[in-house]
Amino acid sequence: MFKQAILSVLIVAIIASSAYASPIFSFVKQFESANKRSPTSSNICCLPNVFSMKGVFNQVSIVANNSTLQPVDGGFNFVVDYNAGKIRQDITYTVDGAVNTYTNWDFKISSSITVSYDLQSGKCHCHKVTDFNQWEAYCIPNTGTVTKAKIGSYDALKIVNTQNGAIGTFWTFREPQMANDKCWILNTLAVSSTASLEQMYYDMVEKVDSNVFTVPASCPSINTCLSQ
Repeated sequence: MFKQAILSVLIVAIIASSAYASPIFSFVKQFESANKRSPTSSNICCLPNVFSMKGVFNQVSIVANNSTLQPVDGGFNFVVDYNAGKIRQDITYTVDGAVNTYTNWDFKISSSITVSYDLQSGKCHCHKVTDFNQWEAYCIPNTGTVTKAKIGSYDALKIVNTQNGAIGTFWTFREPQMANDKCWILNTLAVSSTASLEQMYYDMVEKVDSNVFTVPASCPSINTCLSQ
């Protein structure tokens, strides 16, 4: 269903977050959440169950009088171990010359309970989540126009989706040792009449450093988070 495809999430998030810095991290979480699905024939491919990767992004919105708002750009780092039920996401972004950082950890406590930590401006908060849907594979829905291509010697796919005049273009590729249903996301670009957002990914590896899942000592304990 295209409503659940990547493009629709991208366009909504661009418009909602480009004028304000704080929702950017929420966008990345929403983008990931919308594409969490178990591997099926309705998906083009899925990211590995254990991976680390980095990326950069740039987003710009245009207001009604065609004047461009201040662009927001930055970088992010994803470290994910679905098998162990652990996710860490770091984002650094710049708005009007000011550099901001945000870190989030998610820990799977049970099939229905997740504890989420947020660290920003030196302050650490946590909360219990009961409707968390990010513990299944991160997959690319099989929608839009799919074109086979090559990136160097790697097999690649170009996926183009359109909705209400907006266009989303996504590039994926596979390394030779990867399973047929696995892939990496290389680039995403979403453009509408009022906004654009581009994300580029790099340094993808099918491993994690378990030390990055340790939250700072200043953060509340897991038991404290569960009681909230």
